[in-house]
Amino acid sequence: MFDFAQLGSSKVLAIGECMIELAFPEGLVGSTPNSRIAMGGDTLNTSIYMARMGVPVSFLTGLGSDPYSEWLQQQWREEGVGLEQVHVLEYALPGLYAIQTDEHGERSFHYWRAQSAAKQWFTQADSVSEWSQIFAGYSVLYVSGITLSLMSEPARQAFYEAIKQWKRPDRAFVFDINYRARGWASASEAATSLNAMIGLTDVALPTLEDEITLFGGSGQTVIQRYRDAGIQELLIKRGPEGVLLVDADTEGLVPALLVDNVIDTTGAGDSYNGAYLSARIKGMSPVAAANAAHGLAAKVIGCRGAILPKESMPV
Repeated sequence: MFDFAQLGSSKVLAIGECMIELAFPEGLVGSTPNSRIAMGGDTLNTSIYMARMGVPVSFLTGLGSDPYSEWLQQQWREEGVGLEQVHVLEYALPGLYAIQTDEHGERSFHYWRAQSAAKQWFTQADSVSEWSQIFAGYSVLYVSGITLSLMSEPARQAFYEAIKQWKRPDRAFVFDINYRARGWASASEAATSLNAMIGLTDVALPTLEDEITLFGGSGQTVIQRYRDAGIQELLIKRGPEGVLLVDADTEGLVPALLVDNVIDTTGAGDSYNGAYLSARIKGMSPVAAANAAHGLAAKVIGCRGAILPKESMPV
């Protein structure tokens, strides 16, 4: 496992996109008593949960100078997420997505993000020196496959190189594959890009379904692929079946908590990642951290939306 005790500090940089969320429960479209406007984005969701758990975390993204972008920043500020790496593009707008949930709480998404401020910023971020300057102040970097899908190929190559230069024993690079096919030009592009990232990762937090969708195989195939890449700490999320904790020599199941009434699974994995990383940074063992993360994720899937109301957070 990765030795979080050796971190130079606990300062985290989460990298990605947050969008305006239109939420329509129970498959309905249009104005209903339960429809709402909110916000969401995988790495942003994780950073909010980390901030709530007392871990210093900042969010790197692109936004516009419009009222919606200002509203997003105000929400993050109130949550305690650092804004020093928010890059403002004057004439751009944040992305937008609509989410629908069925009677079982499973969700489907529809996106309007091709010209979003985040997409524009990540597309042009092809300077190794710029990335290196950004990374310098942080001991943990947290990235997902969705983050990579926002980048142009030159930007991804610059990003990889800057990570290589940044890495050292007292820093941790954390990655969740979070594969979403519609964000990529092809499955082969996604596989190549995500494999390159896995080779740079210290702590991996993939979902089994995403792995099998893109690469095929089985749970054991996934484990071997990450072991071959030299991952120090691997946690494979498997929904209600729990998680597999894997290091170089061992693997073990940490069962999930039983949730009788699943309302909305949006953000379950993001909250799990946030709770797990926070617990590990604070010195918990992987098993204890996995159990703590199950507690938060169980709360999240019992409420609507990716971000749990503060008053509903586990004690």
